[in-house]
Amino acid sequence: MYTSKRLCGECCSALQHRQTAASSSPTRVVWGVCWSRPDEGWVKVNSDGTVGKESRVAYATGFVRDHRQWVIDNARKIGRRSVVEAEIWGTYDGLQRTWALGLRMVVLELDRLVLVKALIGDGVAGKTK
Repeated sequence: MYTSKRLCGECCSALQHRQTAASSSPTRVVWGVCWSRPDEGWVKVNSDGTVGKESRVAYATGFVRDHRQWVIDNARKIGRRSVVEAEIWGTYDGLQRTWALGLRMVVLELDRLVLVKALIGDGVAGKTK
């Protein structure tokens, strides 16, 4: 069973490994207010998490698009977890599926500041600077 800290750590390690392995530009954080298509040659991974108000059951979802079309999507019921854990799973699943398809030029778009900070090394799950 994964804890959110362990999963986030593995997600960070995988992202750093992939960034090093791919010939891409350095990590950067861009604050946006609406979704936009990635540049040609790139794919964009979007993920989200949700927790049912009554059931407290969490779901992780995500999708990958290139500059023209939907490439793949993912959804997973992850049980009684926090919304941050659900978003971590959505991010992990999206990156795993993207990598499995051989796609290396990846833009990761997230809406949880704590997760963004953890992925770029400015904090850890549940604890930010």
